[in-house]
Order: sequence, then C-alpha cells, then structure tokens
Amino acid sequence: MKSSGTVVEIARERWKVELTTALEPRFLTDGWSYESTVTHRCPRCRGGLHALRKPYTMHGRTQKYVAVVCPTCAAAFTLKQLGLSSFAQLLGEPSGTPAAPPRPSPVPDPRRAPRVDAGGHEVVRYWRAVELFGSAPALPDRPVERPSDVERQYEVAGLSAAPWEPGHRLRRTGWHRATHEWRHVVFGGTYQVDRVHATLGRVFEDDGYDVDERTPRGRSALFVVSVAPDGRLLPNTLVLSSAAWSLGRALSPGPTSPTWLDGFDGAQEMLRDALTQRLVAAEEAAALLASISRGLAGTRAVAVDVVVRFVEHVAKVLGIADALLPVGMHVRSRLVRTGQDPETAQPELLNSFYADDLGRISAALATGRVGSALVRYLSPVRTDERRDVRAPEHLDAVLDLLSPARVPRGRWPEDPQHPLTTSQQLAINHVMRDLATEDGVFGVNGPPGTGKTTMLRDLVAAVVTERASALAELPTPTAGFETSTTGWRTSTRAVKFAALAPRLTGFEMLVASQNNGAVENVTRELPATSARHARWANFDYFGREATRVLGEPAWGLVAATLGRKSKRDEVVKRLWFDADDPHAELDGDARSARWLATAQRSAAPGLWRTAVEAFRAAVGREEWIRAERQEVWEAVRGLPEAERALREAGQEADRADENARLCRARLSTAQAALAEAGPAADVARRRRSEHRAVKPSVLEILLTLGRTLRRWDSEDVDLAAREQSAERCEQKCASDLSDARDDLVRADERRERAQVTGRRAHAEVARMRAIVQGFHESSDVQIPDGDWQRTTRGRELVAPWLDERWNVARTDVFLAALDLHRAFIAAGGPKVRALLGAAMDAVKGTIPHDAPAEALAAAWQGLFLLIPVVSTTFASVGRMLRDVGPGTFGWLLVDEAGQATPQQAVGAMWRSRRVVAVGDPLQLEPVVTVLHSTDARLRTSLGVDDAWAADRESVQTLADRVTTLGTTLRGPDDAPLWVGSPLRVHRRCDNPMFTVVNEAVYGGLMIHGDPGAGERYDVAHHGILPSAWCDVRSEESDGHWIPAEGRALAALLRRLRADGVPPEQIMVIGPFRQVAAGIHGVVRSVFGADDARRLVHGTVHVSQGKQADVVIVVLGGNPARPGARAWAAERPNLMNVAVSRAKHRIFVIGDRQGWQKLPHFSQLARELPVHSGA
Repeated sequence: MKSSGTVVEIARERWKVELTTALEPRFLTDGWSYESTVTHRCPRCRGGLHALRKPYTMHGRTQKYVAVVCPTCAAAFTLKQLGLSSFAQLLGEPSGTPAAPPRPSPVPDPRRAPRVDAGGHEVVRYWRAVELFGSAPALPDRPVERPSDVERQYEVAGLSAAPWEPGHRLRRTGWHRATHEWRHVVFGGTYQVDRVHATLGRVFEDDGYDVDERTPRGRSALFVVSVAPDGRLLPNTLVLSSAAWSLGRALSPGPTSPTWLDGFDGAQEMLRDALTQRLVAAEEAAALLASISRGLAGTRAVAVDVVVRFVEHVAKVLGIADALLPVGMHVRSRLVRTGQDPETAQPELLNSFYADDLGRISAALATGRVGSALVRYLSPVRTDERRDVRAPEHLDAVLDLLSPARVPRGRWPEDPQHPLTTSQQLAINHVMRDLATEDGVFGVNGPPGTGKTTMLRDLVAAVVTERASALAELPTPTAGFETSTTGWRTSTRAVKFAALAPRLTGFEMLVASQNNGAVENVTRELPATSARHARWANFDYFGREATRVLGEPAWGLVAATLGRKSKRDEVVKRLWFDADDPHAELDGDARSARWLATAQRSAAPGLWRTAVEAFRAAVGREEWIRAERQEVWEAVRGLPEAERALREAGQEADRADENARLCRARLSTAQAALAEAGPAADVARRRRSEHRAVKPSVLEILLTLGRTLRRWDSEDVDLAAREQSAERCEQKCASDLSDARDDLVRADERRERAQVTGRRAHAEVARMRAIVQGFHESSDVQIPDGDWQRTTRGRELVAPWLDERWNVARTDVFLAALDLHRAFIAAGGPKVRALLGAAMDAVKGTIPHDAPAEALAAAWQGLFLLIPVVSTTFASVGRMLRDVGPGTFGWLLVDEAGQATPQQAVGAMWRSRRVVAVGDPLQLEPVVTVLHSTDARLRTSLGVDDAWAADRESVQTLADRVTTLGTTLRGPDDAPLWVGSPLRVHRRCDNPMFTVVNEAVYGGLMIHGDPGAGERYDVAHHGILPSAWCDVRSEESDGHWIPAEGRALAALLRRLRADGVPPEQIMVIGPFRQVAAGIHGVVRSVFGADDARRLVHGTVHVSQGKQADVVIVVLGGNPARPGARAWAAERPNLMNVAVSRAKHRIFVIGDRQGWQKLPHFSQLARELPVHSGA
C-alpha cells in the first residue's frame, strides 16, 4: 500500500472507493499520507471518518494540511467544511472558532427533500388567481401613426372588409415578397380595460386606493385567434381572455362560491369547439352558395360577420356583455416567412404570461414535486437569526464573513487595482457560504448606483470556478458523462446523448428579470470586450463564437440572451449554424457547429491534462496568498484575546509572587513560633518529670495524714496541664510550620506556572504581532484592525485583504477555469457534440413534450457547460422551460427584483435550487394589473395572509424577508423595512442628488464613493446651470399636464442645448402618463423628431436602469385632484428613482409650495435652490 499520494489515490487504494464530491484542488496533489481514524462522524451519512495529512512550510514553520475522508459515501472534506478549526478538535479535543461550512455542492441530498406546507400551496393558488384577473392592454388606443412595412393594424366593424378579403387596402399595397406572406391575428370583442376595473370595483367594494398610475389602461379583447394568409380562421389558436372570463365569474357565481375561479381551460376549449362549429356551418353555407355562383367556389376565407356574431356569443356565454360592451374586432397583420405553420405561432399578448405556469406548479406542489428554492421563498420568517450588518454587536460576524478563507477563488477580470467594496464582497462571500450546505434564497439590496452588476460578475466567476474544481477531479473528460444515454424521438430522428455526471451539474446560472432591458444588460455586458480589463486583453473563451452570438466584439462565450422564441432561434442560428449560410440550418447536423468540430479536431493530445495542471497551478498560487492572509487574519482576530491572556498572565504572576512572599513570611513566623514552643514544652516536661520524681512516700503520706500527697497532686495536676498546653502549642507550631512549608511549595509552583504561562502568552503575542507587523511592512493590504473598524466610510470603501496581487491571482484562477471548460469541450469528442446538439433542441423548443424529464433537464444543463450564464425574462420562463422540472438549474440570479411581482419569479424559482435576488424595494415597484380591492378580496377568499400581497410585495421584499444578513431601513409609513445584504457605496450621483436620496429614502445607509466627481464635472462643463427647482404655479391644466410647466421645460431644454449638453445626456420624466405625453410633445418641438429619439423621456418608469448627466423632473398634477400628487408622494419610490437617475444635474419643474408639503419631496425642496423659471 502506498505510503503517500493524492487524497484520491489513497482513498482508491485503501478503501476501494472513488471520491465523488467536489474536491479541494490541494487534495489532488501528491504528498498526502494516512493519519488515523477520528471521533467525528460524516455530516452526510453519519459514517466513520479518517484523517489524512500533508506537510507544508510557511514563515519557517512546518504545518500540515488535513483531509477528512468518508469511505461510506465517498466524500472528502476540509476541516473548515466540517466546521472545525484544528486537527486536535477533529480528534475530539476542544478548539477555537468554527470555520466556514463547505462550498456549494452540486449534488442535492435526497434525504432532505424540500416540502411546501399547505399555506405555501394556497399562496401559489392566490397568485394564479391574481394573474387570471390581470388585464394587460393589448391594443393601441389610437391609430398607429406610422404603419411599418412588416406590420399593419386595422379596426374592422360592421360591413367593412377584413385585411384578408378582396377590396381591403392591404391587398392593394403592392407589398409582396416571394418568400413572405401576410398573416393576421384577430382580437375579437374589443373593450376598455378601465371597464374591468370599474366592474370589479363594484363587485369588491372599492377601498379608496384603486387609483394607481401603475395599473394598466387601454384596450383589450375577449379573445384572440389567428387567420392564415389565405383567410382561413384557425380555431385551435383561439385564446380566451382570462380577465374577461374571471370578470364573468366574479359576477356569477361570485367570490362566495368556493369554485368560482375553476374551469377556465374548459371554457376556452368549449369556445374553440363553438367557433369550429360556426366555421363548419359557414363553409356549408358557402358551398351552397358556390353551387349557385361559380365565382365563389372553393373560398374558405372567414367572413367578418362570422367573427362579429361569435363576439356576441362569447360575451353572452361569459356574462359580461353589459359590463364590458365589447364591439367589433381589431386585426394585426404581419409579414412572415412563407411556410411557417400558423398553428405553431406564439399567441399574442392577451393574458398573463404566468397563469398557466402557476397552475402547473400549483398542481406539482400538491403532488410533492417541489423546488428547494421555492420552499425557502414560501417559508416562515426567522427573525431571530437575522444579523444587522450595521449593528456593532454583529461586527465580529461581518469580519468573519470578510476573512480570506471566505473569499471565492475566482474573480471577474476587472481592474485588479479596484477591488469590490466591502458590502459587495460581503454579499458575495455570504452567498457562497450561506447557499453552500443547503439550497435557498438570498436577497441583496442594491440602492441606485451601488454596483449590482459588478457584484454579479464576481458571483459568476465564483460559480464557474467551482465547476472547474469539479472538472479538475476527472481522470479523463469521458468521466464527466453518465455511462448510459438518454434522449427522445421525433417524427424524423432519434436523439441520443450522455448526460453530464452529477458532479458537473448544479452550477447553471439563469439570469431572469421582469424587465427585458435588465436581463439583456447583464448578459450583453458580461461577454463584451469592455467587461474585461486590458491586463487580460489577449484572453479568449470561444471569442469568435461569442461575437457571432452577441452581434458585436466579444471576448468570451460566457453569457447569452434567450427568452422569447425569436431570440432563442437567433442564438441557435448564430452559434450552432453558420448565420451567413441560408442553407445551414436546413441541412441540420451536416452543417452544424463547424467551429466545434474544428476545435475538437485541432485539440492537442495533451490539451486536457495541460489545462488541468494549469488550473491546479493557478489555484496553488492563489491558495498560497490566501493562506498567508488567513494566517494574518487569525493573528489579527486572535491578538486581542492573546493580549488579554498576556495581561491576565502578568496579573496572575504578580498574584503568585505576592502569595509566595506571604507564604515565606508565614513560614518565618511559624519557625519562630516553633522555636519558642519547643523549649517551652521541654521545660514543662522536665518540670513535671522532676515533680514526679519527688512524689511523697507512703510513710510520709501517713505521717502527714495525706496533706503532703494532696499538695503534690495539686501541683502535679498544674504541671500536667502546663505540659499538655506546651505540647499542644508545640504541635500546632509544628503543624503550622509544615503547612507553611507546603503553602510555599505550592506558591512557588504557582509562580512558576504563571511565569511559564506568561512567557508563552508573551511569545504568542509577539508571534501574532510579528505576523501582523511583517505583513504591514511588506504590503499595502488593508487589514481589518481597529483603525479600519472605527470609521464607517473607510470601512465601506476599502474591502479588507483584497489587493492587486491577490486580485490578479484570483482572476487567473477564473480564466484558467474557463480554459479548463474549453479544454473539456474540445477533448470531449462526440459526447460533447451530442450533448450540445440536444441543448440546441432545448433552446429552440423542438423537444417533444413526452420526452423523458431527465433527458430534457440534461439537455438544458449541457447548454450551461458551454455558456455559463443564460438570461430570460420571467414572462418567457413558462414557455421556454415549460416541461423542465423542479431544481434543474443550480442558480437563479434575479435582477431588478424590486420591479417584479412576487408571483412572476415562481416558475424560475421552482426550476432552480439557489436564488440570489438583487434589487431595491425603495425604487420602482412592480406594475400591478388588478385593483387593490380585487387583490384583497382574492386573498380573503383563499385564506392568504397580507404578507403575500401581490399588489404590495415584490420578489425582492419576499427574498429579503428570508435573508438573515441585512439591515433595517425606514419603509413606507415609517414602518421598519428589513432588506437583505445591502450594497452601500454609491458612485453615480453628485450632490444634491446623493444627499436627497440618501437622507430622504435610505436614512444615511449609503456612502458616497466619489465625492469629487461633481467638481470635475463643473470644471469640464463650465456655465451649465446648477441644479434647481423651477417653481411654476398655475391653475390651468389638461388633466395632470400643466401647460405652464411645459413652457418652462421648453425654455430649460433650449438653454441646455445652447450650453452644449447632448440630447442623449438629458432625461425628462414625470410621474403621470398625461405628463409623459406632454413631455413628448415639448421634446419633439425643441429637438425635432430625430434628436428627440436620442433623449430618454416619458414616465419615471422608463428611466429605471438608465442614467443621464442631466435629469429634468416635470411634476404636473391636476390642481383640482390633489389626491394624485398624494399618490405620487405616498411612497419614496418614484422620487427616489427620478432623482437618482441624475449624475450631475437635477431640475425639478412644478409647484414647489404644493409639493414640498408632501412626504419625501420635502427633502428635495430643502436641498434645491429655487428658480422662478429656467
């Protein structure tokens, strides 16, 4: 048996097991030897553990790494992964502070199956009900100004012709292509969405809070159905409006019926059948007419009157004819490629994107098919476990999370001289630690300008590096696949492939958001060349393929934007087929992924082993730096205790010296006392002895009639008493002397021990001080010592331990990790090609619905092997991932989580194991599609607590509530608001914008990261007006639009243009839709139509995720309706977003006297000087 080797080799030889868990890279190096069995039990299977050790030298001292192996479940752990800090503790001896838990494990523990209680199931049912009632406007309120060449829209009513009928103007446009044709979508029975809200207001009793600018307005329809280019109406494409159906159910049988929201799918199918019957009847009538008039023979085009009569039928069946007054139909005609099957076209937006998926998940929850992340999302709050990052009593916990041992190995290739801020690094460290031993949800609070995307980049690097660690354990690339194959069969081919081994799954990163721009921003920024620092400008990870997918220069295929079908098809076309070859996709596998075939053919024989060794070498260099800093941290952390121990040892030595002195004094006293007592006792004994020697004789006693004897006896008694007293005194003095001698011996021993302890304590303090001092002298690394801890600003701006040297080493590890992925793909041969081919089928959505669940999951997981990060909107999850089961993906990263309603993320969460939600509940709130009173009644009818309210909560607030690391802010109505791990350093706004937002909204949470930016801007843009409130008072209004404010806006825009501010650096926003419409007119009048498109303008909602040098906020607000202003100021969100978009200037136009009295705007009024005009 080998005496030394790698941990893997020793486990294989000693216990005949192959270690299956993700291993530390050092476990794969030589020099390990078996040590002993240990007292601890395996945390996974409770089996026996064995210790292996490997020596290494640091700072001239030989120490030993420890590996702990469980042969029962083939796992290996570090001491930190077992929560231990020393080898002695592993053997059962007490030791110090517990270390970090294990890093994320890609393999779930089957014995810990997640469960959702009945309450959580009811919450999902309630959220589905909300989505059924949600009525999104699908149609424009006014005719389209500029019909495009590929899309036209028409109102059809009465006897007017439809676009597919002869005589319609579309047929006379002359627009045609040999490869394209017009396809039509009919919106039958159009109505105003406001009528839904008004009717529900009567059913559910308006609570007075139903006026909300977030609630959609406009037109919708009772149903939507597709019409083929030849005019055939396709009944199977009919989609019934869930809002109209739900409204009918609210009217009858009403919300008191327990089944009032059951039966939507059945109603839709019934109406499809009814439409089919009407079409058959119409065709029979047409056939009869054709026998009379040959000119109409063979026509199958649907007549307008058939649709109009069907609208009346649907309204009658639903019972909403009087409530909604549906009329006519709206037709949207689009030019599409000839030959596309209209039956498979994606349906138009009419209903919620989420209701169907919520229904599927609700049914799955009822049968126990639960995703672990969703379980946490729906779990009770554990307030007793919360740690406030700003509370002094939790500073030690924060410092522990920031320790070198907690920092992930991989780092994004950004400027190594600029590490993350403390709060960013804290969030990353905690995510990688908190979600290591169990799946779950973690919320990160990201106020404006605090670097959310920067933090997410490092998280991506950390996760990719963890999978590389698993790859490095493989003896060959083939070992990264299951030994058996899976797949599916279509009508034309059989698909077979080997799934990835479980150790390589669980690292998938799905980025999702309600906001399409947000997900594109993340996944387009990651591969862009600007996301990579010049130091690593030559590094490339499938850069050519990434450039094709991104459509612009890219350094690495690290992210892709999916979502709706067209985007997914485009990614497959660009990545898997030659986008410039029109026949490539038609030829299928024959022309697919030529770049992959080329990469595999040209791979050097030793490519895989070289990449593994390079990765291990990079890890080794990084670990050396980490270990050095961890030693310093342990010295810094232990020094106060060591110094306390040294002080106590000195105090004990002083006490021991004093005690010894007293013992010596007592010994001297005892010796003196015995010196006196001994002779005295001798005299007493001699005297009595002499007395007994002269005892009277019998004769003498008789002659004196006994008097002599009595005198002698009396004297003898006296002498005996004196003798006994002297002897007792002597004995006591002797005993005291003995005790004094013993005490002195013990005192000397105590003094010696104290001196030894003192010397040891002094040596330990000296050692720790030397480590810290030596590190201070040899580097500029920030150590979290007392100076660092004392000031909040210094503490937040500079994260401890992270300097250029370590940042470079960590970045090298991440890039080596990508190289290792590339080598695995290149060396993986047919297995990789088959897996990625199946992944392309998954992306395109061509996998049959009856395909095995494990095959579908494996195909999607294969995509993330090549592209670590994939994004989608929540709206596309239900379709894109329709048949994907719970827990398929390792990570869900939610961006702008504060803008998403709680239910929008359920589908993505159900399919994921870990969720990181990044957002801010104090910025834009989710768009609600139902009235507050409707939402409240739905909660009541389903017995759901207000904590889950879809109209008040967001994905962010619900993720924050179950996050144990965070802080408390002042929420609406001054109620405390717990937020997850907050990002605190702001780098966007100058003052006064920063001060307004920080004080009025965040209670001083944020720290300004670049206070000198304002001065630099002023120097570079001399002459631009300072920020101000343009006070405009007027009683004249057009709804919420104040024409006088429009004139002030025009004057200000002209001034800014004259000052040389480009349109793209100006943003004009307002809180109301009518104000946004007025702004649009003013902007066009000042800049012209073309330049106006370069300037972001509209409601405040259009500005989320954007920024500009100059922001103008036009407040508006009908003077006759002060309640609208009160709504805008009720919560800080609108004001926060509006002000925090401005980098250098903020101008507010409106009635200062009226707005400054309102919450949150009072701070804005105090900070801005007043201008009577621009």
